[in-house]
Amino acid sequence: SFYLVVKKGDELVTITDYTETADGYKFVFEGISACEAGVELEATLYAVKDGETYASNADTYSVKEYAYNKLAESTDPAFKTLLVDMLNYCAAAQLYFGVDTENLVNAELTNEQKALATQTDADVSGATSTSDTKEIIRGKSVVFNSNVELKFYMDLSAYDDITLVTVMLEYTANGVATVKTVDYNDFAYNSQYDAYTVKMVDIAAADLRDEVKVTVLYDGEEVSDTVSYNVAAYVNSRLTNSTNESFKTLLKELMKYSDSAKTYFNK
Repeated sequence: SFYLVVKKGDELVTITDYTETADGYKFVFEGISACEAGVELEATLYAVKDGETYASNADTYSVKEYAYNKLAESTDPAFKTLLVDMLNYCAAAQLYFGVDTENLVNAELTNEQKALATQTDADVSGATSTSDTKEIIRGKSVVFNSNVELKFYMDLSAYDDITLVTVMLEYTANGVATVKTVDYNDFAYNSQYDAYTVKMVDIAAADLRDEVKVTVLYDGEEVSDTVSYNVAAYVNSRLTNSTNESFKTLLKELMKYSDSAKTYFNK
């Protein structure tokens, strides 16, 4: 048996799940946010045989190193635009969240590489969302974690037994229509807004314009309207209403990255 241990700063994560590929065994570490693209991870492979544990040499890597390596190797213009847009988005995240701002991940781009970036802001003016007239779903937002996530706030005060509440999420993943049901075990309580929250975390970079439909059910019966939302609608709203220029730059770079990802993966 074997497993991978990843060190990120003072954090150690053991990964036992893997998939077998033509090139070997693939382990996935997901705990990297955009502002951490420059953080070096240290990975060590452990194997156990006949009661003895063996360890590989530690290997170090970062998203930044991957991006610059691929920029040097690739001849695909769409892929190189994706990489530069990603580095620009990650640098904007560093500035907004105040993470290692003296070492922005896009600082080493050459003028030739900078010219590969998407030069115009993405148009999100038509991105809108719908509301729940029954006011069960009373708020929507976006959370910047390792993925960009949608967050929904629910007023469940009318229901004595929240164990009977479920949330249905309808969305498209890799071109396939998908329905996911979330039960009360995955709800969080937000005391500031006196609301339960549920998050949609499975959103790929290329899918930030894709609509997510949300419906609340009680004991199997729909009790809310079906609300539609996407990250682009959030960006449209915040670009219109926010006065924080650093935040607005983050949102603009995010959508450039998303659109270039969609162009690359759908080509």
